[in-house]
This record gives sequence, C-alpha cells and structure tokens, in this order.
Amino acid sequence: MRQALRNSNLLKAEQFALQAAMAGQDAAKSRYLPRGTLEESFAASNSPTRTFMMKLDQGRFTSSDFLINNLNNPGVETDFRTAVTLEQTLYDRSVPFGADNNKEIKMKSVLLMIGFLVLWFVLQKYILPRLGVPT
Repeated sequence: MRQALRNSNLLKAEQFALQAAMAGQDAAKSRYLPRGTLEESFAASNSPTRTFMMKLDQGRFTSSDFLINNLNNPGVETDFRTAVTLEQTLYDRSVPFGADNNKEIKMKSVLLMIGFLVLWFVLQKYILPRLGVPT
C-alpha cells in the first residue's frame, strides 16, 4: 500500500501542482514587498524646445536665453538624470482578501482526494483479490 502511494504518478503530479500553487502564492505575496529602482539617463539635443526644458530643469536658465536668436538656434545642451525610486504597495484591489488561503485549502483537498482514489484502486486491484474478497 505504501509502495503504491509512493509510486503513484497521479499523486506525484498533484504534489507538484500543489508545490507550484504554493510557489505562486509566495510570488503573489511578494507584490507587497517594497521595490527599489535606480534609473539613469543621458540626453543631448539642439532642438529649441528640448534645450529650453533642459536648462529650465537644471535651473540654468538666464535672461539671455530669451533672446530670439538663442531661442531659435540654441547650441547643443546635455542632460544627465539620475532617479532613485522606492515603491510600496499598500492595497491591491485586483486580489480579493483571503484568496491565496482558499487556493491552498482547495489544492490540499484535491491532493487528499487523489490519495484516497489511489488507495481505493490498490485495494480493488491488488489487496482484496488476494484476500479472496470479490470486487
């Protein structure tokens, strides 16, 4: 009986399905962990609107930048930007409360049912006929 339960491919498949579901549960819980990112970008441009915004963002805008010739024909400006962000999910409306626990309970009950089916099959095919019990 133990050997049949140990070697049952159906039972092994359900155990792997349970492990996958539990890994999915861990992954789902991880969405509530903080996420940090570091982003860097570099830009170079001689487009009038782009150079205007670069100077404005960097706080290097002067009154001479308002001269018509400087506005229409700017030199090449460069911009290096670094951003560090930290995100923390507080609430995820897309996941109902307690959904992860229900999946785990359902998977365990399916695994238990398959275990009983394997046991029933072994009894019907091997053990009861050897004991002379009609099946």
